[in-house]
Order: sequence, then C-alpha cells, then structure tokens
Amino acid sequence: MAQNKYSTKERKFQHLTIEKRAQIEILLRTKMPKSQIARMVGIARSTLYNELARGSVVQMDSELRQYTRYFSDVGQRVYKEHRESSRPPLKLIQAHEMRFYKRMRMFSLEDGRKQLARYQRLSNNIIMTFLGMKSPNQVLALYHGIM
Repeated sequence: MAQNKYSTKERKFQHLTIEKRAQIEILLRTKMPKSQIARMVGIARSTLYNELARGSVVQMDSELRQYTRYFSDVGQRVYKEHRESSRPPLKLIQAHEMRFYKRMRMFSLEDGRKQLARYQRLSNNIIMTFLGMKSPNQVLALYHGIM
C-alpha cells in the first residue's frame, strides 16, 4: 500500500542571487525589521541572518567610531569564494599524481628512489595553475632570490 499523503513538504532551496542581495541591502538601509525583509525577499529569516554575517563589513565614521554595514557585493564575493573552495580537486591533478605510480616498476628500494628522484626532477618543471602559472622550480628560485 502506497502512502498518498506525506507529512513533510518538498523543500526548494535556492542560492541567493545578486539581485536578492541588493534588495536586502536597500531594505536594510530603510531600517525595516529583519523579519519583514526576509518575508519581502522570500527567504527564511535564518538565511537572512547568515547572509548578513557573510556580507557585513566593519566601517569607521569621521569620528573614528566603528559600525557594521552590509554590502551586497561583499556578500556575493564571499559566496563565490566559498563555492570555489568547496569543490573537489580537479581529476586532472589527481591523474597527474597517480601517473608516477602507474608507470613505476620498482625492483629494489634503491631503484625506487632513483625513479622517484627522476620523476620529481621532471615534474617540478611542469607549470601549475595554483602556483600562478609557474613551475615549482620557478617558485623556489623566486623564494631563494628573496632570501
């Protein structure tokens, strides 16, 4: 027997758009209560408070007093940064790391060490995006140049 009536509602979560963030910023400047802002924008009150924590910045007035203000562009930037850092690493990077172990045929410990040293010497000249399109050897040379 199939159940026709469910006790829970289907949830339809969506990420906040830049337009909704701008609407929140404008309504906050009119000193409207936060629960009313959440209703007008069409989001949960807890979502509004999370967004305010994400996009709020400490400012200083002319009398050097600090106050907190929400900016929609800051909220959007922090949201994008968090989304980018939450994604798993690219499979290409994982494949690059596994390439050495797939080709390696180690006959002794010394042979394994020689193969690993050769592989590191070759792979440290490969340009990597997370190093600003530089190879590890180039980054190391820049580091030694500063020291």
